[in-house]
Amino acid sequence: MDIQGLKRLLRSRMVLQVAAALFLGILVAQAIFAVPSYRDREARQVTGVIEEARTIIETLARLAPADTAPHEFSALAEQVLVGTKIKGLAIFHRGGKLVLSIGEAPITRPSSSIRPGRVGRPSASDPPKIVRRSAKRMEIVFRRGTRAAPHYIVARVDTSHLAGDLQAYIGWQSLTTALTVFITALIAMLMVGRQVLRPLLRLHQVVANKDQQSPAPDLLGRGDEIGDLSRAVEGYMRTSRDARRAAEQQNEILERQVRARTAELERAKEEAETANRAKTEFLTNMSHELRTPLNAVIGFSELMVNRAFGDLDERYAAYAADINSSGVHLLEVINDILDISRIEAGSVELNEEAFDPASVIKSCMDLMRGRADKGEIALTLDLPDDLPAITADQRMLKQVLINLLSNAVKFTPAGGKVTASAAMANNGGFLLSVSDTGIGMRAEDIPVALTPFRQIDNRLARAYEGTGLGLPLVKSLIELHGGTVSIDSTLGAGTTVTVALPPSRVRRAEPAAQKSA
Repeated sequence: MDIQGLKRLLRSRMVLQVAAALFLGILVAQAIFAVPSYRDREARQVTGVIEEARTIIETLARLAPADTAPHEFSALAEQVLVGTKIKGLAIFHRGGKLVLSIGEAPITRPSSSIRPGRVGRPSASDPPKIVRRSAKRMEIVFRRGTRAAPHYIVARVDTSHLAGDLQAYIGWQSLTTALTVFITALIAMLMVGRQVLRPLLRLHQVVANKDQQSPAPDLLGRGDEIGDLSRAVEGYMRTSRDARRAAEQQNEILERQVRARTAELERAKEEAETANRAKTEFLTNMSHELRTPLNAVIGFSELMVNRAFGDLDERYAAYAADINSSGVHLLEVINDILDISRIEAGSVELNEEAFDPASVIKSCMDLMRGRADKGEIALTLDLPDDLPAITADQRMLKQVLINLLSNAVKFTPAGGKVTASAAMANNGGFLLSVSDTGIGMRAEDIPVALTPFRQIDNRLARAYEGTGLGLPLVKSLIELHGGTVSIDSTLGAGTTVTVALPPSRVRRAEPAAQKSA
């Protein structure tokens, strides 16, 4: 494995997790087995100390006859104990009376540590009893003698070396455990890196590189889980390539369809724009061509009605009046068509100026009063005293108001009422409304009424003349000012048309009445 491979191995989270798990597992196992091993070694050391003491005592028993004087026995014992772990001996009778003490005097007394009367057959194999133990000393009681005359020997043994031996043992065990864990973890890391990580990285490259055909043959030929995964990846890549190829083909088909549809829409748009321009040019030209002779018809018929050149027969005078009325109506229709054409062509420019809307409304009401009186319709005006001035095209606003009033009067039967009103909107804009008590219309007919050259399919509405340009023209003129038109109508009850101009067209410096004064 090269340096780069080793670095990649050490950076692998999976390898580090496996090594950590193995490290902890071995460490726990070693710890579990170390406690009994430690206790067993400690027990063996204590057993060795006891056996050494037993051997020395038996040696003294063989070297010293029963009738040996105490001072001779002491001298012999001191010679035997030199160089051993036994630092002192004490011999007691059964009743606990001290017979002889050699070296360090033991603290233990048989009477306080051994139950009285427990005397068996004296034997060298009688088990000793550890009655006191500290960090550096251990006291062991041996029973000797006969059944009739038993005695006890208490040996005080030096055990200071046991702690050092156990510490060295623990240190050696810890070192071997650490080395074992490290070597095992390292071998495991290398095995996992070679058998698992490297194949996974190769499979990752296969999946990440979409142009790769399939995993390497050595991965596909493996009989373990890596081989299963490699074969699954190969199947996924084959399916992915087929799906990507099908998606690309489908995208190509969709792109061709989109391009073809876009070209069709562009051609349709161009054709529609061409047709619209042709229509606009035709209407404009025809309007101008019709207005010239029509003005002559209106003028001459008006002269005849007014008898400018003398009296006429009443029947011819009536004919002249009909001709004049029809000519005026036709001129109005032509003017509306011309205005609609200019607005659609985008050639209308606003001649904006500040003016008093109340005076414009009153003048329009005066113009319509004669027609209203003829139809026995009441005209009413509802204007507040502090109505502010507005900035707009005054001619267009008059045209809007005349169209609204004309429609209201036309569709209101005799005895009805038409009301014009103005007010300020809650958002600071300007509201102009015309309401009537006429035939009204249904809610679903309102969009039809706002469409050029469309008329409501209503028997009552069909009874009145009109081209269907009044409300569409009003809507177009108000939208040029940035405003909106709303209609509220009930069939058989009447209609209210409200024109709303934005707050930017309201002049708030001073009321229009004060400014005109």
